Amino acid sequence: MLVNIDDFTMINDFYGHEIGDQSAKKTSIYLENVKQGRGC
Repeated sequence: MLVNIDDFTMINDFYGHEIGDQSAKKTSIYLENVKQGRGC
């Protein structure tokens, strides 16, 4: 699986790095769940 997360820069710039980090972490958890067949 290949995911382009370049747009997270916009989140960091607009909301700050703490929110950007949380968003990246939640995205990784979501993708792991999808990969394992658990859906959302």
